[in-house]
Amino acid sequence: MSRVLLSLGANLDDKASNVKKAMEIISGWDDVSSCRTSGLYITKPWGYTDQDDFVNSAMSFESGIAPAALLSRIHALEADFKRRRVIRYGPRTLDIDIICVGSLQMNDAALTIPHPRMAQRAFVLVPLESIEPDFIVPGFDKSVRELCSALPEDELSGVRIMTYEK
Repeated sequence: MSRVLLSLGANLDDKASNVKKAMEIISGWDDVSSCRTSGLYITKPWGYTDQDDFVNSAMSFESGIAPAALLSRIHALEADFKRRRVIRYGPRTLDIDIICVGSLQMNDAALTIPHPRMAQRAFVLVPLESIEPDFIVPGFDKSVRELCSALPEDELSGVRIMTYEK
């Protein structure tokens, strides 16, 4: 069993609902336990910036799922939410990235773990810090908290907690 860290985001359709529903589905998988989920965050787009803001979140859980099988399941879930891959870093109904799988380090044609750009992205680190601040990221040999605190202020300022009106 390994602690798995995921980053989730969406900026099309009912983006908050899509992210929350995806976390509920993953939490319900038979081979997943001890789930933690962050709140929802409004974030500026990264890479391709001519698009709506995103809703991002993070989740972690214990599982023995092999990384390739997890990636396949995630792609199937994204397809269920009608994810289309048209523009790199472009708009999407649901995006789920595998950030870490325990202490595993791998780099093959289909998957790199830990996620190679995670340390540059506040939309990944800020939600993760809220649920796994002390998780040591393999290859970086720093905690999620340390990686988050090393981000430039202009990167951090593009992430804000989503509040709900009653």
